[in-house]
Amino acid sequence: MGVWTNKLIWGDNSLILSSLVNGPMRTEINKAGGLKLVYIDPPFDSNVDYKKKIQIKNSEIRNDSSVFEEKQYKDIWTNDEYLQFMFERIILLRELLSDSGSIYVHVDYRVNSYLRLMLDEIFGRSNYLNEITWKRHAPTGAKAISNQYAR
Repeated sequence: MGVWTNKLIWGDNSLILSSLVNGPMRTEINKAGGLKLVYIDPPFDSNVDYKKKIQIKNSEIRNDSSVFEEKQYKDIWTNDEYLQFMFERIILLRELLSDSGSIYVHVDYRVNSYLRLMLDEIFGRSNYLNEITWKRHAPTGAKAISNQYAR
């Protein structure tokens, strides 16, 4: 197997990361000096089960359809499950990341501060460079008179 670059791997990230740390691809990663960039978009601990509506048209003479909901993924966690979930994966990513590599963690306000402390613990506070935030627009309509920020 030759040295690879820009590889996208799709699958259960816990299993994939463990196989990268402990498997034959580790040699290839080490030859490349480690991963240069890691971007993760984990669950946000939003307390929601995400579902997708699927519409199936009947092939009968009638022109009606049925709608089903398919579960996409569960983002409901209890107690420290979420933090443990993230900790296990970030530790594996640290093992694979180059000393000069970067990690980007895409989360929202629900877990941002928790993961920031976790990343500081794992990578060291001095390695934190910046936070990227979405620009929000001034509230209009009903939001302008409510106590919420515009999205």
